Amino acid sequence: MEDGKAHFGRRIRTALMLHAVLGAAGFAMFALAGPWLTGVLFDEPMGVATAVLFGVATFCLSMTTALGRHVLIGLGRPRFVFWSVVAGAVAGVPTTIVLAHSLGAFGGAIGLATAEGVVLLTQLFFAGTLWKSRSRA
Repeated sequence: MEDGKAHFGRRIRTALMLHAVLGAAGFAMFALAGPWLTGVLFDEPMGVATAVLFGVATFCLSMTTALGRHVLIGLGRPRFVFWSVVAGAVAGVPTTIVLAHSLGAFGGAIGLATAEGVVLLTQLFFAGTLWKSRSRA
């Protein structure tokens, strides 16, 4: 096993890059194939905007996997991961309930993208704060 501290920065960059590629691929698949595939499977295609929002949620989820597990937990801050998920739930659950009720699948996709976007933004804030404090030390 490699020395954790010596290769921490490289592992973070690799994880973030790979998850960005994976998230972008997921986004593209939802946006490009989502409407067609749902039409084939369920006889009614989802709207393009709905598919794009599911793609946004997929990209955010991929990035928070790397940010949470590799960066925040790697820096000894698992509670930051917990609080980012709480923030996403606080934003996403009511948004999903209200908008899915009024807009159907499109509203649900807005809620999911909102939740995952809030988790990503919160984790970026925490990671940036930790990285700045590490640089000053």
